[in-house]
Amino acid sequence: MAVDDDVMDRKLIDRALRQSGYDVQIGSVRDGVEALKKPRAGPRPDLLESVKRDEALSSIRAIIVSTSDDVSDIADCYQLRANAYVTIPDCAAGYPDLGRSLMSFWFGSARLPH
Repeated sequence: MAVDDDVMDRKLIDRALRQSGYDVQIGSVRDGVEALKKPRAGPRPDLLESVKRDEALSSIRAIIVSTSDDVSDIADCYQLRANAYVTIPDCAAGYPDLGRSLMSFWFGSARLPH
């Protein structure tokens, strides 16, 4: 699930992941409150803590995709048990590569428990 308050970023992330060549279903919501209303909510720093503390949800892979490149933001997300932190591209043209890279790693290279 993509959680972002910027509708254009949500659309770009959604399109990039769908075009990655992997068969995935991705929902998107505008904020953490809306995400928590959905079953198996997706990550965001304030949402991440809630998800990772919930035993039923804690195994969800939380990949933070953010405009922030601030070291403290990155450290905070990893402290809250994010599985990865990626800074979004500066322009829309970089989103397809981002989508392919994320999907290739998580669904191709990474070995995860079943």
